[in-house]
Amino acid sequence: MEKKYINFVLTGDKNYIIPITVAITSILINMDKSRICRFFLFTTDFNESDINIIQKLKKKYNFELINIDMNNYKDFFDKMDISTFKNKYISLATYYRLLMFKILPEDVDKCFYIDGDMIVYTDLLNIYDNLTEDKLAAVVVEPLAMQHRKSILSHCYEIEDFKNFQKDALKYPYFNAGFFLVNIKLAKELNIFEKMFDFLNRHPNPPYADQDILNAIIGQKYSNLINYLEPSYNIFCDIDYEQPFNDALYNEEIIKKSFKNPKVYHYAGANKPWINTKVANYYDIWWKYLKLSPYRKMKNPKKNKIIGVIENDRYKIYKILFIKIIFKKKPRKENKPTKSNIDTIGWWIPIKSLRDSIRNIYMNIKNNLNQSNSRIDNLYPFIENGYSDIHKKFDDLYTYVENRLSDFHNSVKNMILSSSIHPKIFTKYLNVNKNKDVVLIATGPTLNNYIPIRNCVNVGVNHAFKYNKVDLDYLFIQDNKALTYNELKDSVNYGISKCIKFYGIISDREIERTIPKKIYENSDCNIYIVERAWTPFETFNYNISILPLPSFGSIAFAALNFIAWTHPKRIFLVGCDCSAGGHFVDNKDTSHYGYMLYGWNQAKLFLSYHYPDIEIISINPIGLKGMFKDIYSKDGKYFDDDGKEFIF
Repeated sequence: MEKKYINFVLTGDKNYIIPITVAITSILINMDKSRICRFFLFTTDFNESDINIIQKLKKKYNFELINIDMNNYKDFFDKMDISTFKNKYISLATYYRLLMFKILPEDVDKCFYIDGDMIVYTDLLNIYDNLTEDKLAAVVVEPLAMQHRKSILSHCYEIEDFKNFQKDALKYPYFNAGFFLVNIKLAKELNIFEKMFDFLNRHPNPPYADQDILNAIIGQKYSNLINYLEPSYNIFCDIDYEQPFNDALYNEEIIKKSFKNPKVYHYAGANKPWINTKVANYYDIWWKYLKLSPYRKMKNPKKNKIIGVIENDRYKIYKILFIKIIFKKKPRKENKPTKSNIDTIGWWIPIKSLRDSIRNIYMNIKNNLNQSNSRIDNLYPFIENGYSDIHKKFDDLYTYVENRLSDFHNSVKNMILSSSIHPKIFTKYLNVNKNKDVVLIATGPTLNNYIPIRNCVNVGVNHAFKYNKVDLDYLFIQDNKALTYNELKDSVNYGISKCIKFYGIISDREIERTIPKKIYENSDCNIYIVERAWTPFETFNYNISILPLPSFGSIAFAALNFIAWTHPKRIFLVGCDCSAGGHFVDNKDTSHYGYMLYGWNQAKLFLSYHYPDIEIISINPIGLKGMFKDIYSKDGKYFDDDGKEFIF
């Protein structure tokens, strides 16, 4: 069975052995366990012992680790003078990431790059799977640099390769190179590696090193092939997020929300939590993950221990919670034999046997105390690890509660918007298809086997407008990532005056999925509000004239809710495959079928309760087989499960 990898590249020299291990730990803790993480380390000065320490994580997590020695590839960078780097904490190792476009194995189709000074606090599976074959990269724009681009990015106004940025910085924004996902296969087809090193030959020492190179080639030449992620995927921990961000591409509110709920923490800059305690924000997050890594015994200078021992020449201090027990040591003279305390105070006892008995009692007590101290020392790691686990649970609980409150806020916002917008859009369609048959045309591969049914109302979703065997009466589109910009424009021009079009607006928390307003404004298109997927508030609604339409990971559910509102006699499901087969126009597959199947079960429950008179019929079902009445196309006709011809 072929392994399902999620690929990562991390780079560093001997100074990054511990941070890279901690970064890998954070990725493994939060990653979906159904996939195998494969880490490619581009390093210098990592010895076998360092790699073996990282491999200790295999006791708990399933992953693969490949260390690639960069000493074999330094000739690529022989024109560089690292003394000219604008940021003195940048080393040659920062350039190693460029080699991921050249030296990764052939079976690597997509790959994350993660800086070694990052903590990944989220599951990256969705981003990985949503980078389709026609997209080159997923990146995070750098808000601070964009806000102050005239100063921070002044060099970009002097280099010809940034001419697009110079004309329209918001259309060709500058992204950070610490976190990105790249389509390696497409990058090779576009000769990205060769173009980057052509730039490097012309500009051997760009001010922001490899970041300038990646932006000059990928950001400036292929902006239309980039998925721009929300800023929470690359939160800088050492900058002030209370300053204005009114010209930074992202909405200021989104930037500040992202800072309060980061998905990826980036300890960029001179201050690092393993170097000093000067990091402005989220210092403890890094140490939390270090305590879950193989380097858990490393001491946090900022941490107050529950149980600890402090010792110097004069005192020995036992610290238990907030209580300190201090023992003063007696100064010892050098080159003079020392006596035990009992010898010092017991010399006056005249009877030797009594003196020896007292001395033995003293030594027994002392040994017991030493054993107690040893037990306390052994107990400390156990308590500290337990504390770390409890701390993580509270952090996770806090994040869960915060996310649920955010979901609640967003759901209320959606209800307010839909109660304002939907009455004008959907009220007039109530019961309009009474006693009619409606076909819901989704875009699964089985659409190619569909024999069009005559005298039906056809409702299509997304790419269904490309299906030329039927004319759609209604078209639903709501995911900016499902269609390209040109496809969205084509959908607006489809069936003008004949096809009624609805464009769904997803929450602004998912800005990369929201259809740009310029697509549908000044046209005869209607907009509607979609409830966010994966929230407790997502549901089918009986009265869509005031409430949002559902998502459940597929636009088919919004269309189905609308069809039920029109109350037809029968609903035929076409291309609703709910299986990993791609689409009728290609084999791209980015859906979450487990969640979609949950959505179909919710749909069945909703329809059986509110519309028991509507018959649901699946045509050529795959994932939905057995859920509704099933019929299959063959030789220009339809047959049911018993082989009897289905008569319309």
